[in-house]
Amino acid sequence: ADALDEIEDETLRAQFISDLAGMQHLVREGLDLARIETTVEAVTPVDLDALLSAICEDAAEAGQPVIFTQGCNAVVPTRPQALRRCLTNLIDNAVLHGGEAAVSAVRDGGALRLIVRDHGPGIKGPDRTRIFERFYRADTSRTRETGGTGLGLSIVASVVGQHGGVVTLEETPGGGATFVVTLPGGESAEAA
Repeated sequence: ADALDEIEDETLRAQFISDLAGMQHLVREGLDLARIETTVEAVTPVDLDALLSAICEDAAEAGQPVIFTQGCNAVVPTRPQALRRCLTNLIDNAVLHGGEAAVSAVRDGGALRLIVRDHGPGIKGPDRTRIFERFYRADTSRTRETGGTGLGLSIVASVVGQHGGVVTLEETPGGGATFVVTLPGGESAEAA
């Protein structure tokens, strides 16, 4: 910080501060990805509706336009902190690029689908197949500060893979992006 104070040009100093913040965010995201891939969190039965509701309430309290629209009434064995991070990343992505997020969970045969939907510009062309690659950012016009590190969706893919699931990108009817996390089905919350 002392070295930054010595830069007299305010514009240049602001740029250095912005770059430093971006690098710190990148390092944090990289460390988070490394922890997720190397730390063995205990698998615990989790009520998905309660988890999704709590995540959405936390986001709404932080000022994000996020709503939980539908639950699936299921308890599933999961790594709760990793799954929370995965879903938080999807919600943050939806709010950043789509302005809002609607979150739901549904049963689909023997699987559970966790859905995070926005009505932003959507994701087109080659970005659709590369969006989960590390350091890939669909909107290259954004800076790392405003557009992210390119690791958030990689973390999502890693966590979902650990849970034996898949994450896919669909188009939102009427425009936007819909991320769907499909997990092996759990038992009903009543049975648990």
